[in-house]
Amino acid sequence: MSSTSAMRPGPNIDETMDYEVDPDPPSVNEKTASCEQAARILLLEAENKRLAEQLLMQKESSVYFNEKCRTLQEALDKEVFTAKNLSEKQLNYFTGVRSSKLFNWIVEVVSAHQLPSFCKKLSITDKVLLILMKLRLGLQNKDLAYR
Repeated sequence: MSSTSAMRPGPNIDETMDYEVDPDPPSVNEKTASCEQAARILLLEAENKRLAEQLLMQKESSVYFNEKCRTLQEALDKEVFTAKNLSEKQLNYFTGVRSSKLFNWIVEVVSAHQLPSFCKKLSITDKVLLILMKLRLGLQNKDLAYR
């Protein structure tokens, strides 16, 4: 027997192998493109993770700075010279009015009348305070402006 398969005992290898042959195997270009897509996906996932961490840090910073801003605004509101920030003693000294209850009554009476407005930024309460301070202490307008 001249054939090599005839010399070997046992079944023919071609007959026993059960494998599928891809009728349309991917070309080298397709394999390269697939590898490039996989690499691109990995890069995008890494960038996505980095950006998510950065966003979380920004949110935490935002919460911190919003709280800081609120705290500073509260401190500033306490430092502003207004009638609501004055104690009974200070109100009596600056205006001559004996109590805040009496001061609030004066404000109600004045606000019930439509008086010409000399400043749109100040509340009626602060306007009454400035007028009473000017009458009581004889303060100059410039001094009142700085307060």
